Amino acid sequence: MLTKKYSFRSFILFLLCFFLAWITRVWILDRFIPTASALTRQIIYELLRYAIWVMPATLFILLARHENPLKVCKITTRPSVRGSLFGLGLGLLIVVLMILPQVLHSGLAALIPSQTNTFVYWLWLVSVPIAEEYLFRGFVLTELQLAFGFWQANLIQAVLFGCVHIPGWLYFQGAHLSLLPLFLSVSFSGFVWGYIRHQSNSLFPSFVLHVVNNFLA
Repeated sequence: MLTKKYSFRSFILFLLCFFLAWITRVWILDRFIPTASALTRQIIYELLRYAIWVMPATLFILLARHENPLKVCKITTRPSVRGSLFGLGLGLLIVVLMILPQVLHSGLAALIPSQTNTFVYWLWLVSVPIAEEYLFRGFVLTELQLAFGFWQANLIQAVLFGCVHIPGWLYFQGAHLSLLPLFLSVSFSGFVWGYIRHQSNSLFPSFVLHVVNNFLA
């Protein structure tokens, strides 16, 4: 029991350090990234993202839990075929319902981003979901389930997932009321992806849906 309590306290400390590091990256380090090509800046951004999101979580699992990070984060676990198909179907249905008003108003052409022909865009499209799914639906959700039931754990990780976007929104857009529905939308997506990871016992379906969501967003 003491070990579990200590482990969970360590996890809370990890989360606090993570959010502090991410806020520092968004609000301070971005000011010092040199003016360069879009590709160079994107590579720097992604290296910082993986240094803050992926590497610390991996080290925590290795050093505090003494387990395989790929297994803990549901990357190498055997997926449930039925759960994966159900999760992908549910996720795609929700994506369709979310984009349907835009399609009806502007047509299918409005869904295709204008920058899809650039390597920078595809780097962002794939790299960001890998880091976000690994940390939140992989590591954070798994750790929270050690202390709470699945539904509580999934709700908490979804809210945290929404919160982690706030520093960037405030930095680039400033404070405005439209951030509230944006926060709710991102948190809802995190909740759905967490449920899909739970049903499929794998991080892969939630990653695929995350990429699809970002492509159509």
